[in-house]
Amino acid sequence: MIGKLEFALAFYLLGLASPALENNQGPELDHKGSRLGEVINFSLLDYNGKYYELRRADAKVVVLFFTGNGCPIARQCVSKLRALRSKFSSQGVVFWMINANAQDDRQSIAEEASEFKVGSLPILMDQTQGVAEMLGVKRTAEAIAINTKDWAIFYHGAIDDQLVEGAQKPKPTEKYLENALTEFLAGQEITVAKTATKGCLIHFEPGNARSGAPPQSFRPLGFTLISVLIMYQT
Repeated sequence: MIGKLEFALAFYLLGLASPALENNQGPELDHKGSRLGEVINFSLLDYNGKYYELRRADAKVVVLFFTGNGCPIARQCVSKLRALRSKFSSQGVVFWMINANAQDDRQSIAEEASEFKVGSLPILMDQTQGVAEMLGVKRTAEAIAINTKDWAIFYHGAIDDQLVEGAQKPKPTEKYLENALTEFLAGQEITVAKTATKGCLIHFEPGNARSGAPPQSFRPLGFTLISVLIMYQT
């Protein structure tokens, strides 16, 4: 049996350690990229079961790209992400795709990745939608670039301007994400730090992040303490 004191202590620390999502807005920045907040740590598994944690990323920049099975806009961006990774990986930029569709399971994500030649780009599974909620992501094809020195977002939006209202350009004329990465790595001011995204709407399931449930993506210390206490007492 677990003693009352240990049990109470574990749940007290659990409450202290759990990161709260207090509103539906992600970290904000102005049009020039001034820092107004930082991204709190999170961890997710990819569809192969590999563990990823933001604060342990060995990189200068982490780029998150939100995707979902069946979204033609996200599919169209895969080749662009691979090209960006080829250009910037040697400069300390890593790219993580994140699937925040609650209905997409591991097998279907693997099939999607194979069909659209995602290759070695990881697709992390945000099954509780907690990371999307924290960052204020509402659509697929949203890209978020994070400075790992202070965990501030310096770009949030579309990869480029190829998609416009009701149409698609033959080629993009503004490469927003590429330009932001180039400027950041050169120590320059970010010219365009936020743009609109034309991706598919993400449906947030009842009982997940937008309904107030604690996202499983975050690993509060309390769960570890409870496990240790149970093991100690048995």
